[in-house]
Amino acid sequence: MTLRNELRGDPLGRGYAEMTDAAVLASLTTVDRVVFRDVPIPSLAGVIEEQALVPTLRAVSEASPVYPVAEQLLRFTVGQTPVTSISYSDPAIRARTDMGIGGLAQMGIITQAQAAVILALGRDTVSRAHEIGLGQITELDIKESR
Repeated sequence: MTLRNELRGDPLGRGYAEMTDAAVLASLTTVDRVVFRDVPIPSLAGVIEEQALVPTLRAVSEASPVYPVAEQLLRFTVGQTPVTSISYSDPAIRARTDMGIGGLAQMGIITQAQAAVILALGRDTVSRAHEIGLGQITELDIKESR
């Protein structure tokens, strides 16, 4: 998306038309947009190891197959899967992942803090300018794009 399209279309309803160039710049460069990205399995495995969850996941997986999410996380960590990343940018997969990790925390298998660290792998907070690929922009860019 171009800066001109963003300003004229105002897809998020930010009210660019009523803003000064400085206010538009502030709106576009404020880091306030949550975006989702796919999570490489090595990154996930690293966090699981850092959080010392391998023994817990192993014990839960061996004790009961009722926790498939625990088994899956353990397989990811020990390299027993051909999967190379979790498609966290896909809303359906993100919902299932959030529910699965959240469920482990609700059952006390992992802590809420550990769940948050795992789920944070697929989330980032960026500016609107970054989100739509504008790069660095200035008030002059805004003025010329109106």
